[in-house]
Amino acid sequence: MLSTIMAAQLRRNDSRLNDAYTDLTNRIEPNSTNMGTTNLNGSPYFDPEFKEATVTYFGKILDDKVYLRYNAISDEMEMSLSPHATQSDQALIKNSKVSCDIKGAVYRYLPLTNGNTLLAKAGYVKEIYIGQKYSLYLRERKVFREGKKARTSLERSFPARFVDESEWYFQKNQGVLNSIKLNKKNIKNYFESDIEHLETFLKNKKGDFKNIDYLKKLVRFMDELT
Repeated sequence: MLSTIMAAQLRRNDSRLNDAYTDLTNRIEPNSTNMGTTNLNGSPYFDPEFKEATVTYFGKILDDKVYLRYNAISDEMEMSLSPHATQSDQALIKNSKVSCDIKGAVYRYLPLTNGNTLLAKAGYVKEIYIGQKYSLYLRERKVFREGKKARTSLERSFPARFVDESEWYFQKNQGVLNSIKLNKKNIKNYFESDIEHLETFLKNKKGDFKNIDYLKKLVRFMDELT
C-alpha cells in the first residue's frame, strides 16, 4: 500500500516525523460524489485525468511517484498509482502541512474566512503569488445544483448540474486568508494601509481585476514596494 511505503520512507528520512505521521491518504467514501442521478450536466472535475504530482509532507518532498486529480465537488485530491486510472478510493490527507504540485500548480489545504457560505471554511487553494508581505490564492470549486422541471409551458426545465465557483483570497504577513470580491472599492479597502503604492499601480497599470495576470502583477507590485 502506498501510504505504508511512504510512512517507511519518512521514518528512514527523518524520525521527527513519526509522531506527526498518521496516514498520507484518506479513504474516499463510496459514491461520495454520486448525486443520485445519471442525468447530470458537467463534471465534478476541471480536469478528469490523473496527473503526475509532487507531494510535500511536513516539509519533506516525497520521492514516490503519485498521480492526482482534483475533485472540485468533494474538495478531494484523488490519488492513483497510474495516470490511466479512471477511479480512485484514496485521497490525499487534508492537512495544512501537506501540499502538492500538479504540473506546476501548487495546491494547499488551508483555513479560509468570509468565503462562499455554501462551502467549508477550509479547503484547497491554488498558489498564484507568494510574497514576503502579500500573497494571492485562487479557490476553484464546483457546486451541485438540483434539476428543475417546468411546471407550465411558459417555464424552462433545467437538468441537475455542476456549477463552477471561484474565489480570490488575499493574505498579509502570513496571516489569515481573506476572500475579496474583485472590484476597485474592495481592493482599495484591503490595501488601505498601503494605499499610496496601490494608487501608483492603478495609475500606471490599467487592467481588469478579474484578469489573473493583472491581479498577480498588482499583488507582486504591492509586495515588493512595501
